[in-house]
Amino acid sequence: SSLGARPPPPPQGGDAGGGQPTGRGVCLLDESLIAVRIPRFQSQGTFGSHVAFAVVVEQPGSTHTLSKRYSDFVQLHEDLSRRTFAASLPPFPPYRAFANYDSAFLERRRAQLEAYVSFLCLHSLVVMDSALWTWLALDVTVQVVMRLTVAHAVRLEQEMASGVIALEAVLYAQQADITCCLHPAVLRALQAILTSDGVSEEAVCSVCRILERLLTQRRARQLFLPRNVGGVAALLAVHGRGGAAAEAAQRVFEGFCDC
Repeated sequence: SSLGARPPPPPQGGDAGGGQPTGRGVCLLDESLIAVRIPRFQSQGTFGSHVAFAVVVEQPGSTHTLSKRYSDFVQLHEDLSRRTFAASLPPFPPYRAFANYDSAFLERRRAQLEAYVSFLCLHSLVVMDSALWTWLALDVTVQVVMRLTVAHAVRLEQEMASGVIALEAVLYAQQADITCCLHPAVLRALQAILTSDGVSEEAVCSVCRILERLLTQRRARQLFLPRNVGGVAALLAVHGRGGAAAEAAQRVFEGFCDC
């Protein structure tokens, strides 16, 4: 499946328990920068005493694989269950004694765990929580980008503004890889800040400085510059306002015209 595609809902009934997740202030995102698959499991230890699940984490520009035991999934669920959004979490596949010796049961559990984590990756509050970031071993740049894109998806202007300022700091202070920013959701969030009347000039200038760097990449130009996308129009509008933001927008134009 494509990155960010909506996963099936967590399994209901049987081993996974019943009931639909509920909660206030929770949004199920249309897409996510990360996608998680659990394609296989393997018995390990003496006489197969425990089982390791391969957790494949896909993000723009990179993929890594983690090895997780059922107890690791339990710990994640327990950590999230202490949050204010606990009531909106999906049902968790329960423990069963001697499950490690039943391959048919383990295959069902694999599918349930994959559906569970996939759901978490589209839960607007979970994906902004450090518990999930740590569990998936996401680097700091991806964490900041996640906060920015989710803030845009749920239309939190001040979160968007603080998120883009944080992203600029990460990209330039650490000379981070910009690959994870070459995603339509990231470019849409940056454009939204340019066109917003409710964000600070500091945030708009941060967007422009980020675009200076991103638009050196062909992929970013393809996503941001076509007329039907509106990126150039947004920059022209910023340029027309005058002040520091206009100067920052001018540097963006000069930069991609030289590419």
